[in-house]
Amino acid sequence: MAEMSVIWLRVAAALYSLGLLHAILTLVRRREHLFRVALGAFGLASVFHFVSIVEEGIVSNRCPINNFYETLSMCAFLLVVLYLFAHWRFKLEPTTVRWDDLVRGESHIDCASLSDPVLRREDGTYLYTLPSVVDDVEFGVTHVIRGEDHVTNTAVQIQIFEALAGAAPGFGHHNLLTDAGGEGLSKRTGALSIASLREKGVEALAVAALAVLVGSAEPVRPVATLDELAKLVELKHLSHGAARFDEAELDALSARILHQTPYASVTDKLAALGIAGPNAEAFWNAVRGNLSRLSDATIWRRVVEGDVTPVVEDRAYLDLAASRLPEGAWDGSTWGAWTNDLKALTGRKGRELYHPLRLALTGRDAGPELAALLPLIGRARALGRLSAPSG
Repeated sequence: MAEMSVIWLRVAAALYSLGLLHAILTLVRRREHLFRVALGAFGLASVFHFVSIVEEGIVSNRCPINNFYETLSMCAFLLVVLYLFAHWRFKLEPTTVRWDDLVRGESHIDCASLSDPVLRREDGTYLYTLPSVVDDVEFGVTHVIRGEDHVTNTAVQIQIFEALAGAAPGFGHHNLLTDAGGEGLSKRTGALSIASLREKGVEALAVAALAVLVGSAEPVRPVATLDELAKLVELKHLSHGAARFDEAELDALSARILHQTPYASVTDKLAALGIAGPNAEAFWNAVRGNLSRLSDATIWRRVVEGDVTPVVEDRAYLDLAASRLPEGAWDGSTWGAWTNDLKALTGRKGRELYHPLRLALTGRDAGPELAALLPLIGRARALGRLSAPSG
């Protein structure tokens, strides 16, 4: 029986030694403090002496710790185990923590029903629970606004705040978001991640406006600045139920924001797309109302400046229109003067008057107002497109 106990002791010691060696290598790789590395090495060296002490006790059937040196060795071994492999927890007071939540109103959590939270893992890394409190204290944070899934964490952190700083900031817990199907948004699947939305060209203000206004008493609508959006926030007006973050609604909101964005706010972005120069502002004002994404502006730049394949719907009408193109400088009134002339000559009106011209000039069935687009196309390009042969 004693021999079997010794065998199992040696197996356990070997496994422990491997685990301790792995911990030491991990500490070295992470460039941890030299003290921790040295302590791990000491523990690895002392394990064999510890095993020999216990083996002696098993074989002789007496207490193996019979002198000061062996007692010190045993204590050192146990301290190494505790320091390198133990979780460190915060001992909660078994009381009810109460706070006036900025969203939910009077709130409370009975901490007697909670387990003491882990602050530091056995590998020496910290969970967010303690560092977030330390950061908030260090930076003088006065309000913490977060999702209602953190309500229980708030009770824990209030106790940590009181232990460290004596006072906790104000807390508010807003409703959570779901996708259009009612499923929770998951960081693990990348659902509606900021990176994916940016890559798609969704306007940042649209993301902010929908995230802030959805599920509140305020209607979701475009905003020009974050300051304007901030003035619409009233935490007490947030719904306590989950709110749907619909990607289709986000796309529509992004387009509406683009439609009212002034040229000064997109000058640099347009320049990055190759849209610059003396006509850039007039171009932006002409096309912005037809954009879903900012990058769509390049489509209309090609229509204005590039090669277009005209669609010839009525050859005779286009020949007449080409012959009546106004001379001189073109401006916002040119389109109206030209089409009124054609209306008087042909008796056409509405779609019959305008649509064949749009197809020939842009190659598209719909688009920006031609009164604004025509001066940008210019007389030479317009004449060439109106005179193009039938496809």
